[in-house]
Amino acid sequence: MGNGVCQMKGKKLDDGEVLDHAFSITELAEILGRDRKTIAAIARPLESTPDSSKTRKNYTVRTLLRALDNPQDLDVTQMTPAERRAHWQAENERVRYEKAIRFLIPADECAREYRILTKGMIIMLETLPDLLERDCALTPQATSYVQSVIDKFRDHLATELTSDKFSEEIEELLDGET
Repeated sequence: MGNGVCQMKGKKLDDGEVLDHAFSITELAEILGRDRKTIAAIARPLESTPDSSKTRKNYTVRTLLRALDNPQDLDVTQMTPAERRAHWQAENERVRYEKAIRFLIPADECAREYRILTKGMIIMLETLPDLLERDCALTPQATSYVQSVIDKFRDHLATELTSDKFSEEIEELLDGET
């Protein structure tokens, strides 16, 4: 499709037409370079085009790409056991790959990095009033004000970092799935 024209079994379509043209599952699998069974599992909950028959369902590339972009739209409960197994194996492989390329970072490693960053920032903020007083001739009253603002920020930061909002969000998502 890179040259602006797609050719499938004698049909020549411009890139713009390809997105809205109706294709069978086999043709879509060929276009996207995916396994036919995977495309069938993704397409199962989607609405087929009006020109589909009982035996041959057609879908547009645009519809399928939207489904691929929103995997949560897939209804795993509607899949056969083999399709579910393939789906979850693919998801596990995706997670493994994203870990390998460091797109996903383990929570403990992420927390450690946040602690290091936060500790450095707090140390710098704690010394800021002294630096301003010494190097910029800040008055004691202004120094006290800067220190109180820093103290409020530090307390707010500590509250935010010690609260486990992320875990609460994950628990809510998991509760909604059962």
